[in-house]
Amino acid sequence: MLLPKVLTELQYDGWEKLEAKSALPVNEQLKKLTSSRAFTHVEKLYDEAELKRKSGDEEQAYILFSRMCEIAKMITKKSDFKRFKETPDCRLLHDYFKKSISHLDELQASLTKRYKLKKEIEGINTTVNPTKSGDEIKTGSNIDNDLLVFLDFGLIIHPRDLVRAINNDKKVLFIDYRGDCSSLLKYECPGKVFLARVPPSAIIPGCISSTLIHSAEISERVTLQRMSDVDIVVLVGTETPVLENETLKKGTIEHMLFEGLHTYNNNFRLRRAPVFLDGGFNNWALHYPMHTKVKAGAVEDLFINDGENKFLKNVAEYKQRINICFYLIFDLRSVEYPDLLRRPRKNLKAGNLVEKDNTSSSLSTAAKGKSLDFPKLVDDEKTCDSTGHSVAFGATNMRYSESDMGSRTSSKKVDYSKNKGFEPERTAINDSVQSDVDVKNDQASLSPYNQNTKPHAQITAPSRPIVDRTTKPRVFLGQQETPKNVELRKPSNVPHRPFTPPNTMEARGGAQIGPDTKDPLCDLYKAALLEIAEEAIKNKVTLGYTGLRNLRNTCYMNATLQALFNTVPLRNIFDSVAFLKFINRSNSKGTLGVCSATFAALMSAVWSGNYSVIIPSVFRNVFVREVNRDFNDYEQHDAQEFQIFLLAALHEDMDQVHNPVTFQQDYTGQNLQQEVLDFERNWRMYTNSPVNDIFRSITLSVKRCKTCGRESASFEEITQLSIAISQTSLVGCIAAHFERIELEGDSKWMCPKCKVYRDASLKTDIWSPPQILVVHLKRSTDGINKNDSLVEFDTGTLDLKYCIHSQANSASSTYKLYAIINHIGSLTSGHYTAFVQNLQPNGSKQWIVCDDEVIRPISEDSLCTRNAVVLYFQKC
Repeated sequence: MLLPKVLTELQYDGWEKLEAKSALPVNEQLKKLTSSRAFTHVEKLYDEAELKRKSGDEEQAYILFSRMCEIAKMITKKSDFKRFKETPDCRLLHDYFKKSISHLDELQASLTKRYKLKKEIEGINTTVNPTKSGDEIKTGSNIDNDLLVFLDFGLIIHPRDLVRAINNDKKVLFIDYRGDCSSLLKYECPGKVFLARVPPSAIIPGCISSTLIHSAEISERVTLQRMSDVDIVVLVGTETPVLENETLKKGTIEHMLFEGLHTYNNNFRLRRAPVFLDGGFNNWALHYPMHTKVKAGAVEDLFINDGENKFLKNVAEYKQRINICFYLIFDLRSVEYPDLLRRPRKNLKAGNLVEKDNTSSSLSTAAKGKSLDFPKLVDDEKTCDSTGHSVAFGATNMRYSESDMGSRTSSKKVDYSKNKGFEPERTAINDSVQSDVDVKNDQASLSPYNQNTKPHAQITAPSRPIVDRTTKPRVFLGQQETPKNVELRKPSNVPHRPFTPPNTMEARGGAQIGPDTKDPLCDLYKAALLEIAEEAIKNKVTLGYTGLRNLRNTCYMNATLQALFNTVPLRNIFDSVAFLKFINRSNSKGTLGVCSATFAALMSAVWSGNYSVIIPSVFRNVFVREVNRDFNDYEQHDAQEFQIFLLAALHEDMDQVHNPVTFQQDYTGQNLQQEVLDFERNWRMYTNSPVNDIFRSITLSVKRCKTCGRESASFEEITQLSIAISQTSLVGCIAAHFERIELEGDSKWMCPKCKVYRDASLKTDIWSPPQILVVHLKRSTDGINKNDSLVEFDTGTLDLKYCIHSQANSASSTYKLYAIINHIGSLTSGHYTAFVQNLQPNGSKQWIVCDDEVIRPISEDSLCTRNAVVLYFQKC
């Protein structure tokens, strides 16, 4: 074991030699210089010292700072110093001297640790193995190499020590938990430094790693999941955390975050305890301003001028229409102006609200002849619901329910998951409108105030003119000018969308999508189908035997999509327009259904049997634009990471929880059956989607104190199983993943009974196995080298009974293999393919190879190879 670079770069053996070198050489010419001339030497030395300090050369920085301070003292003793004090340079001299003293104290503390550590190692080398050179340590000594590199910084790490660790090839993950992120940390070191952010609102008592990861943006969740693969996890706040007896103060946000990432992190175990950045982000920016950036406002382009991305124009138009009719989608109420004179309100009658408005559009009047082209959301002031009843439609007829009387900000949320009898003609928007507009009940509920509410006392002073608003035109956004005395009729053949799909389209399974479908997202789905059809190679093929064109290094995407297309429960959701009933249009973390619509269109086209090859440019453009722009470089990417991003986007699009409720786990493990029910209920109030229901499994982790025997239980949801290749068989690797772990050293557990950190054990088991089990084999842990070892697996069944908790009520633990993603070659130059089991409507099955455009059969005996990366199993 060689000495770490951080110690071998030391030029001096100790303080005596360094202090001798720091002394200012005798220079008679320097003594003869005036104060102003001597100050130029001070500036030069200070600048050079700062450069050495920032580059990590602490010894040279200490020497230069010491010499600068000696010259500064010399200036104060010169005969012309009184005159020099009246110049601005004297103030600068004072600042330089003050900063140099501070830097010298920091350098002295750091170098003291390094010299002490170097002497200890040299003593061990002399005692244990005197024949070895001074730079080599005998393997198996008690010196921990990681502590040598990290310089034993404990809970706090200084920016200089952190940069030094990065320079020693240590992988670092920065987690920014600040509320104000107008300035961000930036460190261009691909493969070694990773940056992610956790919103402070997610850091609550009892938070766990899975909730912290889920609270982050979709594009950052994969980065957070790398926490188990990096050497140091650095937590970046606004300042240094408060410590009590060298531990984090309980109740602080830093303590809760530390516990969530370290103590209650069962599926992404850290290599060592996380550390906090000394002085927070401001101190980092002071030391390394070149590694910071100002956060630029993300401006969404509503209109795309690129002719090649024709479908993105449809996406922009869809989003524009969503923004215009946002009060329908989010069920917001009509705008009501405050009564400045506090006059008593008159009870409005339903007849006044639903009467025809014969005035011209206020938008047109205000424009004075200039046309404002808003998309027309309704054809007239009256429309019909799905049952044929006439429904009044206008900006002022949005009625309030009794629950809304007391709160002007509450809004009714539409639960799409309860819509069992979904029909394409009855869209989510129309259902929300229909629930809010009911002519039969207008008489009782149109007024936003209770009939028994006492009016406010009239105020007569000061006297102001009364504004008559009874003649103010009522305009629904996009309502056109209507001639007087003309009965409004609903046009029959006028298209109501900016882009017009064909009159009738046949979806997989014979479902007819008619032109009268009201949902703009359905129009987007149909537009995606049209775009795919224009670019695809048309040939009649067996259902599912459609290849995907490689768009330049997109084999990772093609292989993953083919595996997901053959996931039967996922096909049941994204079958034609059936996905529309699950879309949550109020979830800001999602894509408003854009990603789901393009994914469903691509799946429908693949299973139509009409195309031998599809060019997935529509889907890729949407994914890059809406989900993660890092995939827009046409470079090699990880298929497993792409799948995490894609499933996260689909999940957020369909997350049925409108207002997530965070919760704290405080389970003792004494009554696991009741505790898991409580966890399930709380988790469903935090996040819940049909996509996650397919892949989710619940794990149970129990910690046990070795001193008092106290136990603590925590549950966690995972959507895939990432395991290290520690055995030669898949069963052995999974069993090793769920082995008991000893929590010792930096991983000691804070026992609730002992009130101190104790040695403990951690045992994790599966409590609720998933419907679809995704197993990811970690072929690389450093991002450079690939492990090509053969992991044997049964192409028939997989039984997980050995890793399911004994008290779990699992009906079945047997799985059947149905898809494999393979990676051939190195990490920097490789190729992805997929083996999938094609299932036909008549029940026949056939294993096929999906190699971009090429689709061909393969025998079951050829499935197990050393190239397998991701395995897909379905519960029997």
